[in-house]
Amino acid sequence: IRKGDIVLIPGWMAHKLSAKVVRIISYVHGSTGFVCSFKTVDVLLSERNERIAKINSSINGYKDKIDESNKKIENLITRYQSVIDNLCNKHTNI
Repeated sequence: IRKGDIVLIPGWMAHKLSAKVVRIISYVHGSTGFVCSFKTVDVLLSERNERIAKINSSINGYKDKIDESNKKIENLITRYQSVIDNLCNKHTNI
């Protein structure tokens, strides 16, 4: 057994843990046996969902900034469209 392994827990222990499959977090083997810490699949799934929610939140923050920048660009284009048109007209007239 190594750190990161996914293991199947024996029935009697699984019943007490309410989980059949766990991921080993740390494992130490000694002369009297071994000590290991682990996370159940439910805990791993919950942690994964939290990370995904955090990433999605960051992405939405960037989308908001992009939308805000696009609105500023549209406002600038609208504001200076007549100047742009005048420059184009003068260029074609020359």
